Amino acid sequence: TYGSATRIPILSIDRYGRVDSAGSVEISTGNDISNIIYDSATGALTINTANGSTFIDSINLNPFTTNDLIEGSNLYYTDERVDDRVNNLLLAGEAIGLTYNDSAGTLQMSVELATATNPGAASFDSSQFAITAGAVALNLVDGGSY
Repeated sequence: TYGSATRIPILSIDRYGRVDSAGSVEISTGNDISNIIYDSATGALTINTANGSTFIDSINLNPFTTNDLIEGSNLYYTDERVDDRVNNLLLAGEAIGLTYNDSAGTLQMSVELATATNPGAASFDSSQFAITAGAVALNLVDGGSY
């Protein structure tokens, strides 16, 4: 353990967020701590003692980026991870094609046109058919003359 009534712990943290050394420093020689102030905006910790001594240190992560931290199982958001996840969620199917271009960051969806043997996407002449909420109805059925 580190620290006592007159000594506070000093920890040195490496760039990976690990403690690489520990020690302590005397903050009072028989005098009590008069106050402790932490400024959350700057990360400054100020300790004032009754004998007039002041100790200031910084408690923050400013020297670090997410590159310095181990992710574990809760992965950080990146555009690349989202792109890959969306590509894995979508599946091509009957008459629907998907082309994912990782380097361009694009996902292209295509639809095959319907033929006599392929039930793909079809287009209708609105004068002959009515389409409402996906339902197709014939406007006029003319069987011709026989």
